[in-house]
Amino acid sequence: MRDIFYILREKGNPGLAIRYAKRIIEENKGKTLKDIAPGTKVYELVEKLSRYLPEKL
Repeated sequence: MRDIFYILREKGNPGLAIRYAKRIIEENKGKTLKDIAPGTKVYELVEKLSRYLPEKL
């Protein structure tokens, strides 16, 4: 999708997505990431990279 970044920026909520991702990981403590679907730790990367984005994004 060519406009995926626009859609995510306009319609998405990164903070909420990060909160949900953390909850999924927490609820599945003790399992490996491959056993947690749809759990990933991509939120950690998003948190780090978001420091470099303008506040309004």
